[in-house]
Amino acid sequence: MSIFDADVAYVLAADFSKPVVFGTQSTRGVLDVRPRSEMQDALGMQQTGTTLLIPSAAFTGLASGSVLTVDGVSYQVREIDEDVDSRALTLHVAKVV
Repeated sequence: MSIFDADVAYVLAADFSKPVVFGTQSTRGVLDVRPRSEMQDALGMQQTGTTLLIPSAAFTGLASGSVLTVDGVSYQVREIDEDVDSRALTLHVAKVV
């Protein structure tokens, strides 16, 4: 079971949530890094599936292309999925190098 299947409030309050900063705004979120599959390795694909779960009202002005910091590491937002029922955003992100 993915951590994203759990109740959002519980997950964000858990010990494994990390500080997330966007400009002068901050919240806590859960970073989930999925390793590459054997198929991706065979095809030479370099990306992993990295997502960040945050409360939907956490950041004003957040959009695709935005850069935020999770526990001191910079990530660029690639895609934003909103779950209205749980009031959460799942951000598909990539580490900035």
